[in-house]
Amino acid sequence: MFLTSDTGHTKTAADINEYLRRKGGGLANVNSTSEASVRRWREQQHDVAPPEDLSGVDDFTRDFEDEEPGDETEFSFTDEDRQKLRDSLDQTLAACNTNPQNVVGLRVAQWNAMIKNTDGEAEIHTLYGVKVLVKTKDITPEWPVIQRAPEATPPVRGTPPVGLIGGWKTSVILPDIQAGFFRDAKGNLQPTHDPRAVDVALQILTDVDPHHVLIGGDGVDFPELGKYRLTPVFVQTTQKTIDWVNTFAARLRNITSAPIDWLEGNHEKRMPNYLLDNAAAAFGLKRAGFEDEWPVLSLPFLANFDDWKISYLAGYPAAEYWFNDRIKAMHGDKVNSAGSTVHRYLNSERVSTISFHIHRVEMGSRTRHSRNGPRTIMAASPGCLCRIDGAVPSVKGGTNLEGVPVEHSEDWQQGMAVLHYKEGDEPFVYEPISIFDGWAVYGGQEYRVE
Repeated sequence: MFLTSDTGHTKTAADINEYLRRKGGGLANVNSTSEASVRRWREQQHDVAPPEDLSGVDDFTRDFEDEEPGDETEFSFTDEDRQKLRDSLDQTLAACNTNPQNVVGLRVAQWNAMIKNTDGEAEIHTLYGVKVLVKTKDITPEWPVIQRAPEATPPVRGTPPVGLIGGWKTSVILPDIQAGFFRDAKGNLQPTHDPRAVDVALQILTDVDPHHVLIGGDGVDFPELGKYRLTPVFVQTTQKTIDWVNTFAARLRNITSAPIDWLEGNHEKRMPNYLLDNAAAAFGLKRAGFEDEWPVLSLPFLANFDDWKISYLAGYPAAEYWFNDRIKAMHGDKVNSAGSTVHRYLNSERVSTISFHIHRVEMGSRTRHSRNGPRTIMAASPGCLCRIDGAVPSVKGGTNLEGVPVEHSEDWQQGMAVLHYKEGDEPFVYEPISIFDGWAVYGGQEYRVE
């Protein structure tokens, strides 16, 4: 904010010296006071606080008045300047949404500027500026801070199955859940995961009673932590997602006591990436005295994975889980929209690979010649357990003018898989299970969620 006073720095210096003379500490020479002297005096006086009522800004210059009645020092500011200062202060505080009670001082500055007059000739004008000093302590976040999900006691269950005849083991594989939420036009929370598909998968898991469970990554969506444009309907949904994952983990532990591994996908990776990009000092922080715990701002800590005996395999996209020497799983980072993504893994991998990430049900095989004869590998994607109607933010999805996702059928398929295998360099059997609108068939049994 600038003030246009009719008097320049000489008059200001005279006012300052007159004030200091009456206080007992004036400058050496009124007529030769330099701008540097004026500036030093202002720096010494910058912490003079204004009145709580900012509209009475006249009071801030009252220090220039003579303490003896009847003899007052004339101010440099005109009435027009005073009104302009008041208006500028009011506009600045309103624009910054600042409570006038938080203003702790004003800092006045002056400088010379060269401005051309109407004849095009340069003239030197003295300008003034006022800086408002505002206290910033005791300011709390307007949004709730993300908290760790409530702790719960895992159920006590028996030991997992010892294996089928001949040493065979079984793993139930749950692909991309994309757990998350958004608010519809009425403000109600709606899931991006498909509760019916998840329930069907857990029904099958219960009946299979496996030796092992694998979550293939992207178990969460975390749109607030992503790098893409976000509409307001997804704001403040991260806490709800963390609480849902904690409940989902409890449901898993109520079903099985088998080992559970959770592969990190690109969406779980959003949380550490967000910290590195926006709050690097908070990356990797742990509770004091708990060096063996997960960092406090991580999915396995916030969702109590250790309490639920869930092993979190970090390190996307390199993280892998090996069932035996012939087949492994990884979340994956390949996408082939125009064809079969699994064939890209058949070209790049030398063992059978289960990947996720693409939300499609795919499977392919390739046989290669080797010294010991033909060697066949397979690559498969079991689909997803998220909604496939446009609710999950995606490249081909869209939102209406209120930011709510519009209905759109993605080229995605819901499903899961069951893998039978032996340890070591041994064969395996991969069984994909398709899920349609909360309905599936496996092992001659029908599973349905209305």
